[in-house]
Amino acid sequence: MHFDFKYALLENSFFVPLIILIILQELFPNDDNRLLFVELALLLLAFSIYYLLIQRPFIQKTPSFKHSNRCYNDKLSFYLKLLATILIIAFFVIDQYLIGYIIMMLIWFLIDGLSTARN
Repeated sequence: MHFDFKYALLENSFFVPLIILIILQELFPNDDNRLLFVELALLLLAFSIYYLLIQRPFIQKTPSFKHSNRCYNDKLSFYLKLLATILIIAFFVIDQYLIGYIIMMLIWFLIDGLSTARN
């Protein structure tokens, strides 16, 4: 089984700054959420610029990286999503939200990485 690391990174590129934002919020909590909204706005602006200038032109030049040209393994995707659901519920029950979010993002990364390009 081949893991397409480049496609997984390209498809889930917005997870990296989001994980950094979540970790920073956990390490340095603030009482007022005004700073959080500024950080989210800057994150959204940076990702929009990245998407419009880098990701979209690259996908248009390389059709194998289009989401519609990918083939997912249905059984593997189902079991990964089932595992993710169980783990997320378990971590939310024990009040470990950060770990639950990171697991969800890693499962999405795995599902996209294990997809294959259609011929």
